[in-house]
Parts: sequence; structure tokens; C-alpha cells
Amino acid sequence: MPTPVRVNGIRCPTRERISAPREPGSAVISAAVAEGMTPYPGVATPTEAFAAVAAGARNLKLFPAGAVGIGGMKAWRAVLPREVTLLPVGGVDETNLADWAAAGAGLGSCLCRPGDGADAVGARAREFSEIWHQD
Repeated sequence: MPTPVRVNGIRCPTRERISAPREPGSAVISAAVAEGMTPYPGVATPTEAFAAVAAGARNLKLFPAGAVGIGGMKAWRAVLPREVTLLPVGGVDETNLADWAAAGAGLGSCLCRPGDGADAVGARAREFSEIWHQD
């Protein structure tokens, strides 16, 4: 889990985003923003989402998305600032990606899983791209 001190030590030209499995606290988010990084804190409740936004986050990792559901995400979208992006993780895959995309979601852990090689990720990306661009 990142801490404000660790955030200051990881900024480099290839490291512009910082992700956390759960909302890491306002100090970490603020430190990441101050370093010019884009934080993606994990949030599971609207309360965590609003705390992360208040600390400067504009991209929120909605986890577990399957439990929150598309209806829940739509409800969050109605009350969060327009500039906030929700990235659902956990529960989004090729069977429901089109539904999540229609609701305004991005891609999460369904694209790249631990241990996947470049060929597997590339094939999955092509499949998801086709789904994403369907009418």
C-alpha cells in the first residue's frame, strides 16, 4: 500500500499513475497529485469515492464492480462530479463489457491478469475492442 513518503520516491518518467487496492487515504492521493501523478484509488462505497475526490483523485477504481453493479455505478455517476472517471474492476469481462461500456465504464482487470503473456493480452484487447465498438 502506498504511503505519502513512498509516493514521493516512485515518481519517474515511466511511472505517472499510482493505483491502490482500496482508498489509500487523502494524504497519499494528495501526495500523488502534488507529484504530478494520476492516482487511481480503489473505492467500494460512495463515501470512499467522495473522500478520494476531495483529496484530488479524478479517476476511481470501482471495486468490486460486480458487487456494486451497473445500476450502482449509474447511481454513483449521478452524484459524482462529471470529470471523475470510474474504472470498474472485478466482475467485468467479455460477457458483460458492452453493458458496462454503455453505462460509461472503462476497462479494468479483465484485460490484463497476472501471469498473462503479451499474446494473451493482445488477443483479449482485440476481442474487447470489437465488443467496445459494437453498435
